[in-house]
Amino acid sequence: MMLVKEGRVQTRPSSFHIYFCPPYLTSAYLRLGEPRRSGSRPLAESVLHSAWRRSKSVTDRDGKTYQVMYSGRPAPGGGPDFVDAVVTDPDGVVHRGDIEIHVRRSGWYSHGHDRDPGYNGVIFHVTGSEEGDEVQASSGVRIPFLLLKPGAMRGGHPVRPSAEIPKLTLDEAGDRRFFARSAGLELDLARAEGDQVLWAEVLECLGYSKNRKPFRQLSARVPWSMLQTRFKNGPPSEVALLLRQGAGFDIQDGDSGTRIIGAVPEWSKASGRPDNSPKNRIEGAAALAHRWLGSRGPVDCMFELIGGDTTPDDLIAALMVQGVGDRRALIGKSRAVDIAINAVLPTVHAVSRRAGHWHVYERSISLYREFPKSSENSITREMRRVVGLKKRVEGGRQQQGLIYRSMTRSGIAERWDGSGMSAYLS
Repeated sequence: MMLVKEGRVQTRPSSFHIYFCPPYLTSAYLRLGEPRRSGSRPLAESVLHSAWRRSKSVTDRDGKTYQVMYSGRPAPGGGPDFVDAVVTDPDGVVHRGDIEIHVRRSGWYSHGHDRDPGYNGVIFHVTGSEEGDEVQASSGVRIPFLLLKPGAMRGGHPVRPSAEIPKLTLDEAGDRRFFARSAGLELDLARAEGDQVLWAEVLECLGYSKNRKPFRQLSARVPWSMLQTRFKNGPPSEVALLLRQGAGFDIQDGDSGTRIIGAVPEWSKASGRPDNSPKNRIEGAAALAHRWLGSRGPVDCMFELIGGDTTPDDLIAALMVQGVGDRRALIGKSRAVDIAINAVLPTVHAVSRRAGHWHVYERSISLYREFPKSSENSITREMRRVVGLKKRVEGGRQQQGLIYRSMTRSGIAERWDGSGMSAYLS
């Protein structure tokens, strides 16, 4: 399996050149690589966006070629221009992270990205000007710039297809993704208790694309064992207080009295609906944790539910958290569907396989195949564009299959033990 490096890559040449030549660009744009005439206007940023999406290869100053496996998904709202871009270096190492594009290098600083933690995941700063050098993120990491220049590449596509893409239906691809996630989680179960693994997965599902990493950090700063020790019979407000302290948010109503170790998560600035803010999601997580603390923990609670005559609606209801008074739900139906499909069902599947609880093992698969899909969003629309699918998907299984096909087409592999996959598919 190829080595994947998430986020920043520390060792990289300070400058790259992107070769592109989209057929729709005018001759004025095709002169980008020529010396700039005095007083000439720079390329519009929208043109640079289009050019980056059609880039296939990258070379550094030494002439070494980097393959652009996936130019990234356009990010809605605030934050970097493209997220989850995938670039393979000459040694076969896959670099994955965000892309920010400006007409000039100075745009990075004039827009305040050097002070915004939401840009700490940027791996390349793309510009249309040769001026300047690296830029600096708020974390202090130096980010190399990419210079868009015309070259021999004509046309192109924002995705570089893999030669080994399996010809799977969406249902088959959905099963592959489920089994791959379960196998990856089984690796985690070899190092941590089941309750902690599920707790981390649930929190990550609450983070959306911009705050998934901070929420996973929060699961390490406030592990399930800490909650179990302190709040076996405590009220939800105390659980929420500890989680807010672990998140590094300002606490107005006292201190939890618990020493928390580890780096404080760096949260992306909230965008979109206020209901999606990390603080609201942490309240929802506290309510879920309080339910599970009243039983025998998240895994046993989900085991009992899934092992019975549970329907998808029953599991969704068990993961929803209603707001107080006139407030909207802290965890609504769509987010509960995401948590069930991406966290609860694959984790329970992995735990039951390790423990030999074959009834629950089979029930988790059956429930997954019956689950409705989550709401259409920018991610699922981008996945459909990547794989060239025009029709809408039916159910959560096909939606996960769409993600799996998009990932394999973009050169991204799920984390799993390849030697054991045949056992999961049998």
